[in-house]
Amino acid sequence: EPLLRLICSDIDCPDEEVQSSIAFIMVYVLIGPWEATLSPALLQNLGKDLISVLNSAKSQGLILNALAVLKKLVESDDMVHYLIKMDVGKDSVMSVLKKLLVSKKEEFQVASVTVLSSIVNKREGEYCMILLQSDLLGK
Repeated sequence: EPLLRLICSDIDCPDEEVQSSIAFIMVYVLIGPWEATLSPALLQNLGKDLISVLNSAKSQGLILNALAVLKKLVESDDMVHYLIKMDVGKDSVMSVLKKLLVSKKEEFQVASVTVLSSIVNKREGEYCMILLQSDLLGK
């Protein structure tokens, strides 16, 4: 875990190529029973940093790699719960997904819908109401 902590701490560096590479690596780290091997604090920091990265990312590669990590994270009920409740300043997972849904890039739209469907299907639809009450639908 110390190596992962070091890798995760660099995801918010200013260089988007480095961020994209770290996100790419994280997709492959989050295989198998990753929830049991990574501490909740590390995962929460990764989630927070990932939302910040997705909010500010400009390059297509970084956005796609970060969305791939987000797709992996939302496989976990606990991470979905944390991401839904989390606000990073004015950023939230819903505001980031909204931004990507309204983008002109089909890849971003498809990945966002995939993440949203994973969120909605968690805990027997518990998050449907949160989704409906969010600004995601254009309020």
